[in-house]
Amino acid sequence: MGIKKLRDRAIHRTRAVLARKIYGLKSGREAALALFLARNGLKLRSSTLLAATQVHVLYSLNRLEELSITCWDIALGPKKYRSSQLVMHMLLKSAWLLKDEALLTLMLQQLESTTMASNNLSFIGLRKGAHPGFAALASLKSYQAQADIMIGVAGSTSKSKKEANVLTLDLLEIHDPGKTILDQINKVEETATVLRYRARVAVQQERWPDAWDLFEAALAQAPLDQRTYAEMGEVALYLDDPLKRTTTLLDQRTATNVPTSGYDRLLGQRYMLEADDIAYLKLRGAQISNKVARSVYGHRVSCSMGQDAKPFSALIKRGFVIGRDGVSDEIRWSAFYPKIRKYFENLEISCDPRLTSLFRRSYPDITFFPVTRNWGRAQVSNHEIKRNEIPHIELANRLDNKSFLASLHADEVMFIEDVAVRSWQTQPNSLPEKAETAPFLVPQPDRANYWQEELRRRMRDPQRIRVGLIWRSSLIDAARARHYMQLDDFAPLFGLDAEFFSIQHHVNGDERRTGLRMGVHFLDEEVDFYDDFDEIAAVTSALDLVIGVSTLPYEMAAAVGVPCLLCAISPQGRWMRLGAEGNRRDRLTRNGQVFFPKQPVDYLSPRQKRVESIISQIGAYVERMAADR
Repeated sequence: MGIKKLRDRAIHRTRAVLARKIYGLKSGREAALALFLARNGLKLRSSTLLAATQVHVLYSLNRLEELSITCWDIALGPKKYRSSQLVMHMLLKSAWLLKDEALLTLMLQQLESTTMASNNLSFIGLRKGAHPGFAALASLKSYQAQADIMIGVAGSTSKSKKEANVLTLDLLEIHDPGKTILDQINKVEETATVLRYRARVAVQQERWPDAWDLFEAALAQAPLDQRTYAEMGEVALYLDDPLKRTTTLLDQRTATNVPTSGYDRLLGQRYMLEADDIAYLKLRGAQISNKVARSVYGHRVSCSMGQDAKPFSALIKRGFVIGRDGVSDEIRWSAFYPKIRKYFENLEISCDPRLTSLFRRSYPDITFFPVTRNWGRAQVSNHEIKRNEIPHIELANRLDNKSFLASLHADEVMFIEDVAVRSWQTQPNSLPEKAETAPFLVPQPDRANYWQEELRRRMRDPQRIRVGLIWRSSLIDAARARHYMQLDDFAPLFGLDAEFFSIQHHVNGDERRTGLRMGVHFLDEEVDFYDDFDEIAAVTSALDLVIGVSTLPYEMAAAVGVPCLLCAISPQGRWMRLGAEGNRRDRLTRNGQVFFPKQPVDYLSPRQKRVESIISQIGAYVERMAADR
């Protein structure tokens, strides 16, 4: 290898290491020092690394006014900034956070005129309110890469260029390129990058043994790739003995000295398979948001958060719980609010605004702060909600100025999952309690009574049991679709002594026509099953049973005391809720049971076989319930 190639490789590796260091800067003195050095360094000379550092630190520290000015300065600065994938990545995510349409448009135009691809394109394109240019540009980049692959494999394109085209498809999450393109990719030399891409294609096609073998081959070439271990762990759930496979992967990772940072997905999977809920939830203490919270709150989280969570003992004057994750998680964990209330003179909790009235009715001696979230694929950045006093984006995504100020006056601060951990730890045996069936959320009495009568009025035979159906969430992509049912999957149940009501949000035309043919009662002309949580609580309380997948209406029904049957058509629904040796009782959702394929059917069986196995078991349950009525 020539001196120039060796030098270029050394520079590339050094920049990659420095880039990872930049991503690791989140708060505290290191971030402040990095910002100081970047600003002053850029006064002396232009540098893509310093430019990216400045944007990332301002983004992380939630200094949005400075971030806006800096982004425009860099976007209109030297041309090399717009040729740097690292800088463009930082500018793109910042423009999205700022909701700066002009800056977004400029970034998209720049990406369109280069060969660069950004993994943010597909991700942001799925978000609520996303600039339409994201999806269009992602498609354009995909077509360009596919065309280059067709030309390059047939011609004399270099190995590195062929690999780069495959990487572009991977970054854009194009894992269904079609047979012709895939045939060409299979001719590209099997580097770790190419093997990982082919493994992800196999995952999309649900060829789980092939995916395992391809990931294994990729690891043989790049044994330090942490993400590959995590992805193999997910594949293991579909194969025989997932706990053993997961443990073997962890042992292999340890023996290879693979560096890990943040939340350890693979270790978390092992804990869930072992039904060790406390260890699993404590592991989340390694997330970035927990590290930021420790730097911001100091002693206030020294015994209440993540790995540091301790049992309750003496009465504490004031506690604050930061709500995070999705609204379904908030509903589940709220079952523990009364359990920890007795340990605080005053307890304050942030929550999604749509849950505020329901929570205040159900837990009248707790103070709730409604906070619009600013994170995830459904992110809607509303700068009318003041967050400028919060020193980091990880907290600003979950709190506003008012709730943040309240949290600073608390004696103990914790995240929402810490509530369950500390409640369990305080019990005599320090283990999650046995099954409880009592409802813990209280719907509006007048609306609950209304729906009792209204469902009766709509039924063809009021003596039958009332069954709610929900088959998917509102966001569907290839990865999520594997976990969802389809409405006509429930057709075998319609010969039973029951009437079925859709509690599905965002029903499309095909689903409605299918449901009407089957005899489903649709309620969404009167109920907003996506945003009106009070009404969802009232209508689901009038049902006798809910069948489907875990989404907000499903979790709400369980919370108001309705038995819920989860259709674990994918293994995540089984293993992560039951553990490797668990029975049907759902460890996550009170009043829930999990139904999964029974032998000889397993998760390698065709989808229809899995559906038939699950629905036949649920049919027997419904028959017994109807007979006992």
